[in-house]
Amino acid sequence: MRSLSPFPLLALSVLANAIPAVAQVNLDLESALRESAKGSLLIQRAEESLTESSWAKVEAASAFMPKLQVSAQHIFEYKLQYNDVNFGNGPVSFPLIFPTSQLALQGTFPIFDGLAAANQYRAGSSRHEAAKLELDWARFSLEREVSLRFFEALASAKLGEVARQNAKTLRSEEHTS
Repeated sequence: MRSLSPFPLLALSVLANAIPAVAQVNLDLESALRESAKGSLLIQRAEESLTESSWAKVEAASAFMPKLQVSAQHIFEYKLQYNDVNFGNGPVSFPLIFPTSQLALQGTFPIFDGLAAANQYRAGSSRHEAAKLELDWARFSLEREVSLRFFEALASAKLGEVARQNAKTLRSEEHTS
């Protein structure tokens, strides 16, 4: 019989010893997908973008709402003005009335703004829909990537088992010859 060189045997044994760490992990595809979705920064960013776009939609809808503005003012230190009135005997000074507190209410109701509010609302709705689609794409691409890596690791573990079997076979053939 032909003599085998030690290099292929050495390479197979190194490969067989390197793979058991992967093969011993008891992780199924569903749990791998769950774990990756929890820790994915891409999905977290897409979820935050979706939340932000929903608030932008609400903000755009607020342009259709009537607005009420309230302001108040109180004067703590004031000096009265006097008005002199002459009754024939001489002038008499009367303090003038002026308010120390003021309250103002102003209401506005948009009637027509050149369709700017409607266009902003449509743009907000489109941004929200785009954020939903980006989140779906991020989840899909992460799922595909994790599935690919999972099956690569599984194939690697199977190849490790085959390499161990081949190494055993080569050793047994070497000892028998």
